[in-house]
Amino acid sequence: DAVHGLALNGSFEASPDLVRWAYGGKLPVTLVEVARHGSRAVRLGQPVPAEPQPYGKAWLRQTVYVRPQWNRPVMTIHYRMHANDIFDSSDFYVWLSRADGAWLADVVRDGYPGPDATPPVHDVGWRTASYDLTSFKGQHVRLIFENRNLQHDTSLGILTIVDDVRVVDAGP
Repeated sequence: DAVHGLALNGSFEASPDLVRWAYGGKLPVTLVEVARHGSRAVRLGQPVPAEPQPYGKAWLRQTVYVRPQWNRPVMTIHYRMHANDIFDSSDFYVWLSRADGAWLADVVRDGYPGPDATPPVHDVGWRTASYDLTSFKGQHVRLIFENRNLQHDTSLGILTIVDDVRVVDAGP
């Protein structure tokens, strides 16, 4: 089911847990009480020691309908990464697809920049990303959040907390 307009449960307070969201992957997806907005957020991945981890990802997604009457539809998210590794080995990736999964656009790819390894479980703090959805007015768009270990048995791990996901009309 597509949400019409606003991405629901962007602060993840609603019951039942993660209603309107699909999630999965080899890494865990967990509701946590470390939130930027409200009392709960979603953690993609889990705390791990800075040791080689297998390839894997945790993902969260929701399909929204971008209302054609909106002046400037915008998606915003807040996220907080805890990295054991550099960007090329473990990252947080947000992208858009059509409802059938076909890629539409990259929103953000983030992680510890390197070139040297990060201190273990380095908290990069809360960050914000936004994306103008104007070119998708009148369409269903899937918002996809992925926390990824990219290199099998050499990635040292990353976890990302996602909160306050919104799709709103940002006006003229």
